[in-house]
Amino acid sequence: MRPVLSPWIVVLLALCGCQSPGELRLRLVGVEPDPLEGVESLRLRFFDGAEERVVELPFDGQGELSDGVRGEVVVDLSVEALSGRGGVVARGRLAGDITPPAGEVVEESMALLRAGAFSRVDGLELDDVGLDPCLIPLPDGRLLLAGGGRTDAWLLDVDRGLLTPAADGLALTDGPCQGAALTDGRVAVHCADGEELVIVHGDGYGGHEAVATGRGGGALAALRGGELVWFMGGESDGDSLTSELLIAGEDGVVEGPRVEGLTLAGHRLACAAGGEACAALGGAEAEPSWWRVAASDVADAAGGYALDPLVHDGDQPDLPGRTAVPFDDSHVIGLLEDDDVWLGLYDVRDDGALVWSRGQPAGLTSAAAAAAGTGRAYLVGGHDGDTATAGLWSLSPADGTFLFAPVDGVALAHPRQRPGAVMLADGRLVVAGGIESGQAVAPIEIYEPLDASLP
Repeated sequence: MRPVLSPWIVVLLALCGCQSPGELRLRLVGVEPDPLEGVESLRLRFFDGAEERVVELPFDGQGELSDGVRGEVVVDLSVEALSGRGGVVARGRLAGDITPPAGEVVEESMALLRAGAFSRVDGLELDDVGLDPCLIPLPDGRLLLAGGGRTDAWLLDVDRGLLTPAADGLALTDGPCQGAALTDGRVAVHCADGEELVIVHGDGYGGHEAVATGRGGGALAALRGGELVWFMGGESDGDSLTSELLIAGEDGVVEGPRVEGLTLAGHRLACAAGGEACAALGGAEAEPSWWRVAASDVADAAGGYALDPLVHDGDQPDLPGRTAVPFDDSHVIGLLEDDDVWLGLYDVRDDGALVWSRGQPAGLTSAAAAAAGTGRAYLVGGHDGDTATAGLWSLSPADGTFLFAPVDGVALAHPRQRPGAVMLADGRLVVAGGIESGQAVAPIEIYEPLDASLP
């Protein structure tokens, strides 16, 4: 990877009542494509303890901004790199209070990502993450990267461009990885070919415990915004499908309600934003291929509670679920794939009405879907029948329906099939793992939309 210019931005803070101000130094980590090409100024935004401050400083490409910025505190700092015409070329951000103590110099790194492009950051790569890893958003803004053939886990800080080890020896197996974070900081992880639900916890996510489920091929989702994790279905004893639910909460992992008359394997779960209404999509040897349930019923039910499946109103066949993700507070997206490949948008608050669907772009399989519940979703990578692809497609509302179209001029630097992908709440898309020509793809790539106001 070609290193790019890594300037220091010096922000001087004249702290009230202090003889010697603290100094905050921001190092822009190496990123490709070069985020500073064509940049003439940098716009800094932060909260100074009383109001939002916006400061624009000229940038000559040489590194240090000697003029500095003076204030009492720096909270939620963002940097926009501007072209001569004032257009945003790249962005970076650091959440939280990063005010340096008086008289001290504090150094922070920031990944300034090229707007409208996939960026690769120096050091953000793992050389043995293969098929279908999972990227799980954590409460502190980082991501937990697990699965893809690895038995350990890594913590990814997109804003600072850092990748650090987390729990080691998770006993994860092969198969599509699924994960969900609890509000108390723990994370549940499961790989479809295994029979253990792994709970990652501890200071820095260094500890973990494995819960035997007695089944493989189950599905995992967070309920109520992460208060509980719901593990449902799967195959036990090699050939027997089960309907029991396992629920991970404050009291550990306990048995939940049964789903009478419904057994699933090869399916996926997703809850609409907020986690109050959820859906299971796809599945093998099961009727119907779609069902929903109110999350509150699952969370509050005693053992033996029956959850009634609801048939969707479309005519899609029963297909294994490749992925399911939240679209907004009413809808989830299901990507169902076998000999046919369908992308469907389901209303989980209206008895599962299928409000939009379409077949995949011609020949495309093994793509990853990502959404954050904000009314926008992406489909990335895949296989076109001949080779791994680098394409990016978006799904968004348009004139009372939904627009699904390729994002013109945007492509992964590394084509990959069956990658892991996650969309952050601010609209950025993170892609990791997958394979090309039978080899694992090492670099992690981050897409920064041109318009930061996009949902």
